[in-house]
Amino acid sequence: VLMLGVLVMIVLPMWWLGSVIFDAVNPVIQNPQIINTTFNQIQVYLNNNFDIDLSSLPISSFNEKLIPFGQSMLGSTFSTLGNVLIMFFILYFMLTQIQYIELWLRRNVPFKNSNVTEVLSETRRSIYSNAVGIPVVAVAQGLAGLIGYVIFGVEAFVLMGALTAVASVIPVI
Repeated sequence: VLMLGVLVMIVLPMWWLGSVIFDAVNPVIQNPQIINTTFNQIQVYLNNNFDIDLSSLPISSFNEKLIPFGQSMLGSTFSTLGNVLIMFFILYFMLTQIQYIELWLRRNVPFKNSNVTEVLSETRRSIYSNAVGIPVVAVAQGLAGLIGYVIFGVEAFVLMGALTAVASVIPVI
């Protein structure tokens, strides 16, 4: 039941986010001329309003770099999918075999028994606080971002709110 809950809480939102991103990027993949048109519009706007000339930038090299970037993103997607499957495999064994893991740690860690108990207790508390705290903060930041995107009139406010929630989980040190 817990594995099904984790599957629903992690995989389904990731699937939805992936499909929304694909739907947003697909027109650019189908018609790369959109990039040139958008760049030209930005160039005209900057030239008219701020007297900044971007005509010397090589836009064609940007298009040439876009294809390898897309291939890299596809490879990263499959790598992430593999990591998620490994995560479920490890989670299953951590949920079903936790007694054996603790017993192994008690036997093989070179600490006194009281110290091992303290380390395991601290580990449980850290895991629980991270397992609950990080998703709660991500949802709160995603909702706050979603409200902000709605207020400022962003068209794809749901996508941007979801991306904000996902980005809040990424550790930045």
